[in-house]
Amino acid sequence: KLGETDEMTGLRSLSSSQAVDLMVLSEHALNEAPEDRAKLLIFSDNRQEASFLSGFINERSKRFLYRKLLYETLPEGTARDWEEAAAKLTQTVIENRYPIEADASRLEPKTMLEKFRWFLIEEFASKIFFRNSLETLGLVRVEYRGLDREDTFWSDWEKRIDVPREKLLNAAGMILDLMRRNTGLKSNLLNLKDSNPLVFRNIIRKPKYFHPFVYSLRAPDRWLNRNGKSWLAKNGRSSFQSWLRKWFPEESIDDFLAGLWEHLISKNLLQPTENLRDSGFAVSEHQLLLVKTNDAKTPNETPVYQCSVCATRFNREIATADCPSWRCQGRLERTSVSYDDYAVKNYTVYLKKRPINASEHTGQVNSIQREQIEKDFKNPDSRLNCIVATPTLELGVDIGKLDMVTMANVPPTPANYDQRAGRAGRRQRIATVMVYCGKTAHDLYYYDNPPEMIRGEIQAPRFS
Repeated sequence: KLGETDEMTGLRSLSSSQAVDLMVLSEHALNEAPEDRAKLLIFSDNRQEASFLSGFINERSKRFLYRKLLYETLPEGTARDWEEAAAKLTQTVIENRYPIEADASRLEPKTMLEKFRWFLIEEFASKIFFRNSLETLGLVRVEYRGLDREDTFWSDWEKRIDVPREKLLNAAGMILDLMRRNTGLKSNLLNLKDSNPLVFRNIIRKPKYFHPFVYSLRAPDRWLNRNGKSWLAKNGRSSFQSWLRKWFPEESIDDFLAGLWEHLISKNLLQPTENLRDSGFAVSEHQLLLVKTNDAKTPNETPVYQCSVCATRFNREIATADCPSWRCQGRLERTSVSYDDYAVKNYTVYLKKRPINASEHTGQVNSIQREQIEKDFKNPDSRLNCIVATPTLELGVDIGKLDMVTMANVPPTPANYDQRAGRAGRRQRIATVMVYCGKTAHDLYYYDNPPEMIRGEIQAPRFS
């Protein structure tokens, strides 16, 4: 039962998003199928859910593929420039003709490059997609060009406060990490208007409230919006001051931050920028380097540190075990990359033969579009390999060679189950049918009693 613990094994049942589960099932089903039979039909009884699911599958599957391609194209043991990483992704997609965009054939290489630059911003400078990102998983680390341990700035402060320069360098890297992850990044893409062709054509999908943060050394009298932060607060309790106070000589905190600010500006790590209505400084994207830290084929002990309270993860050597997150009292605990984690395997081990390209087939799609979807689905050369449908496809529609059906919920009756399962296997007389059981009483009942649905009694239709 949900939430119960097996006292003998210590295992506890966990739950995850239905959309994610269905996307994972669909992806593996399509990648395990032979080339000429890689088609999948997903049924849902809810029209809104079917519409959401088709879009979710497309976008999330595409993001997973981008991450895998980025990981594969990063060199072993050496850092790659941010711009170079985006250029290599673009080159890989073009050369291998990955069908990941509906209009990819019409996009110029320069436009594709901007798209992948935006992907890197989402991946490494946004909290929206940070969960299970390559950095969070410990597979890729971000370094900063200009943080040179031989600079006299570090030796001077090492002598002044008797703190090893490696700790000082790691502290500076942590501060830059926090700024970057908070979208404190200088990039021309972050300030694009809705009228810009890249946004207007949906090449860059910019969330409505996704805006860059700007930073200042000292807070102005008033920030014009909430996307501004300062290193030094008047009350001495900025996030960086509070973190340093846990381990740094307190009387030197403000002087160190002021000196570090000027040093980073001199190294072009911090550059002037603007957001909606404020101006300040942010981390320059041109100074970012991506480093592959772990390889599943030859795993190493590159450390990953996770907070015991907020669960934030960092994959660089830390200056202190105190979590730097705002108002978090947790401790950073050393762990390692989990190579049994599905997300890690997804980017390092699993072979991706083909991406998912799904389309909605519901009553809210007009008949002409539905006919075209059915035609494309039957065409073996079409990129469309998945349809998410309501009962509109239960009866009377020939959808060609199909060996796999997934149901996003347990059907209402055994008759519905037979109709949906019967859509597959008409050519080969054998099929794979998967049913996803949610948390509703109906689904849980048939999860415990599957024969009642699979071999259940089909009632004769009634006429009034």
